[in-house]
Formats: sequence, C-alpha cells, structure tokens
Amino acid sequence: MRQGCKWKSFFEEREKDCNGPARPKGRRPNQRYYDESLLYDKNGNIAELWRNGDSDVTPSIQIDHLKYFYEDQSNRLAKVTDETNDPSGFVDDSDGTDDTDDDYQYDSFGNMTKDENKLIKGITYNHLNLPVKIPIKQGTQNWTISYLYNALGQKVQKTVANVTQVGQTERTLYLDGFQYVDDVLQFFPHPEGYV
Repeated sequence: MRQGCKWKSFFEEREKDCNGPARPKGRRPNQRYYDESLLYDKNGNIAELWRNGDSDVTPSIQIDHLKYFYEDQSNRLAKVTDETNDPSGFVDDSDGTDDTDDDYQYDSFGNMTKDENKLIKGITYNHLNLPVKIPIKQGTQNWTISYLYNALGQKVQKTVANVTQVGQTERTLYLDGFQYVDDVLQFFPHPEGYV
C-alpha cells in the first residue's frame, strides 16, 4: 500500500486518498466527507448503503440510507428505498417508508425492463439481448433512447429523441472508434489515445 497517494476528480475539485473517502481540497480526512458504508447479505448482495454528501458545516450530511430488496430465491434487485430522501442523493420513487411496489422488473432472460426510480418503463431488447428502445419520462417530457447494432452486436448508433417536442433529436454514430454527434466528428482513436 502506497502512502500519500492522492488523485483529483476531473469534474470536481476534490482530493481522494487511495484508500480513503473523497473530500474537498484542504479538508481534514477525519471529517468523513463523501464517506460511504455498505452492508452485504449472505449472497454477497448489497443490503444497505449509507453515503455522506458535501457540507460546509460539521458533521457531514447523510444524503443516502439505501435499503436493497431482492426477489425471493433470487439475486435480482426488486426495489431500493431511501430513508433520507435527500434530493442530492439517490432519487427514490416514494418517500422511502411505505414503498410496497417493486421498482424493477425483468424479462424471462433476466434483462431489466422497468426502473421506476428513473421513470423507465418498457425497455425492449433485440435477439442478442441488447437494449433497442428505452422510453423515459422526465416531468412533462417523454424521451426515447434507441440503439442500432451491427450483426456482431456492436453498437453503431444511438438516437435520443424528445417524443413530446418533435424535432428535438440527437444522433450519435459509433464507427470504428470515430464518434459523430449529429454528423459532426467528436473524436477518433490514435495510438496515444483519442483526438
């Protein structure tokens, strides 16, 4: 184990010890910012998860206390509830105390077809068990994410369309490492990485 190992997130100004929780730059490690704890069941599935979020006051704020429920005699996740209901944490489809409905459903092959927490209902799959169409509802907007694959099952196109407002569409092409968004090249591979 290396001593003094640190890294910074590209998107946020946080430092993280290699074997400790992430925290904003300059904060003491014992303040437990961005700390996370897990409890597992006998099958190795997550049973509970506690997560702290950023806070300018001490002690840090618990943004998640998630409880995971699985289908009987199975490792398939049925629902997740959040007892904190903090908006900066996990977004639950209920208040976390009286959720009797399952959040997730699966087809006969084990593919997830519904996620109530993300308002996804009715994911359809192709003969290779790859997702083809994902309908999502966000407020008053209805979105559809569609995927197109080649015969080998490699993704070649993703289309995100707003069904509510016709014409609001973004198409991404994945062609041998070259990625185009609405026919504009975004990046391509070379021996040192991507350009």
